[in-house]
Amino acid sequence: MQHVLIINLKRLGDVYTTANLVSALKSQSPNTEVTMLVFDECAGAARNIANIDHILTINRKEIITLKVNKIFSDGMAVENLFEALKPLKSSQWDRIVNFSNDKISAYIASYLNTNSNGKKIGVNFSADKSISYNSEWDIVYNELVATTENTPFSFVDTLLKMNGVDEEKTKSKLIMSRKHTENAERNIAHLKKKFQTDLNTPARVIGIQIFSSHKAKQIGHETLKGVINKLISDSRYIPLVLIAPIESERVFAQNLNQELGNQLIIAEADLSALASVLTSIDFLLTPDTVTKHIADLCKTPCLEVSLGSAPLFKQGSKNPESFVLTPFAPSRVFSNVENNFLNSETTDQSDVIQVSDILNCIEFFFSGENTNLVPVLSENVTLYRPVSDQAGVRLQAVCGKISGDYESVRLLSRYLIAKSLGTDLNDEIIEYCANTLVKDLPRWMDEQKTFVTNITKDLLSTLRALIQAQESKKKVIEFVTNLDRLLANTDDRSLISPFVKIFRGKVEALSGEGFTDNIRELEGLLYELKSDLQKVLQVLKDVETSWTTKRKDSLKKASTQNAPSIMPRA
Repeated sequence: MQHVLIINLKRLGDVYTTANLVSALKSQSPNTEVTMLVFDECAGAARNIANIDHILTINRKEIITLKVNKIFSDGMAVENLFEALKPLKSSQWDRIVNFSNDKISAYIASYLNTNSNGKKIGVNFSADKSISYNSEWDIVYNELVATTENTPFSFVDTLLKMNGVDEEKTKSKLIMSRKHTENAERNIAHLKKKFQTDLNTPARVIGIQIFSSHKAKQIGHETLKGVINKLISDSRYIPLVLIAPIESERVFAQNLNQELGNQLIIAEADLSALASVLTSIDFLLTPDTVTKHIADLCKTPCLEVSLGSAPLFKQGSKNPESFVLTPFAPSRVFSNVENNFLNSETTDQSDVIQVSDILNCIEFFFSGENTNLVPVLSENVTLYRPVSDQAGVRLQAVCGKISGDYESVRLLSRYLIAKSLGTDLNDEIIEYCANTLVKDLPRWMDEQKTFVTNITKDLLSTLRALIQAQESKKKVIEFVTNLDRLLANTDDRSLISPFVKIFRGKVEALSGEGFTDNIRELEGLLYELKSDLQKVLQVLKDVETSWTTKRKDSLKKASTQNAPSIMPRA
């Protein structure tokens, strides 16, 4: 039997996404025993996940109280933590997965023991306190996905790659109470029967989650009212407002109900019952990533309205029937300290997304796959949908305001990195970027080649300085200066930037025993980066070839259609 420990010291939504890994591990090896370590406040979410055998918790609030309160010694907080880890320390694990990939979880992963053939997956520290990785996908997870807003991979897909497993798509990933499920199904059926006006067309129940973890992530109040009011007046739909059994949410829902003339249907559901409700409805509208993740696991189609600092590409939806509606992604500010892609002052305002945007997207979903209807969206709004490929699921723009430059860098980076790490994607992404996304390809190509040229200069200067540093220690400072300049090439507009971030992760994890060993290893990494530059240039050439071929074919077709007809002689 394989004993696996998953360390997930993150938020509720992240805990739910772990269900994908647990399901994949159990599918690959049914005798695997899975233990999960979470914070106390996330234990309820962990208990909802199928196939977890043991759940252990850390009381974060208690440890923080001991740490910040001057009455207590800091040692008491440390002792509290070690006491929580005792049951884990006594075990020899076959696999320890650091899902969180932060400093505390890395220390915990380092502190715990694996057996002689065991693995530690995700960031941890070696005996000499340097960063240690199990695979290059670990580096992608920690250095690229965690630091890049227009990341080419989601956390979930990267985690599956790190563990060498494929997503399990058939089995249930959540534990649902039969009682809750039966009640939900009965109540939803009653609603449909009560409000159905057309016997040939059943009314659709649309669940509406009105709260998120932060106010800035919530749908604007007037927008929310407008959407619900329109759905109430449309006989095809039955809006069902979803709230948690918390007094603040009850009060808000009651006030909203009064504003809408007491027409609301409100359903209370805690985490143990929410999956049963989501499984029973036809569609979900939510600004909350936690609820979105549960809907994904229930295979319930969803329209996520992504606002504020809510992650977009890092936690993209898995359900191919779902959508994500967002303010124009390059202008979003995902935290107070990050620079956005356009370097503008645009921030996420809840009023960017209008009532019509949400309603048009709902209409788009229910119109069916065979329709040519595309939602009309207001200015600075984009609609994405999940698209499957060999590397997992990517978000691809459907309509609205789309930056071809921004999307091409994200998607082509996915193509390049996946192929570099052994996942062979087809040429669909290349053709899509060349012939659909980038409107001014010659200009974009020139910009990308300039990025490559500049980094090539920095790379060659670093290699030259490295060789000189081996001959004279006086040249070490020059080498370090050149290396710093090389590592600064992380402009998110550049196709080479993801490779620089991965290179930086490898540099930080150098494992040589001394200066000479590290220099030799670093030289190898520099030549690897040089090879990556060649791969980028080849992809740029492939994009250009696809664009040129399509253009020639279009011109040839147009020429044939416009050619004068030859009339036969009488």
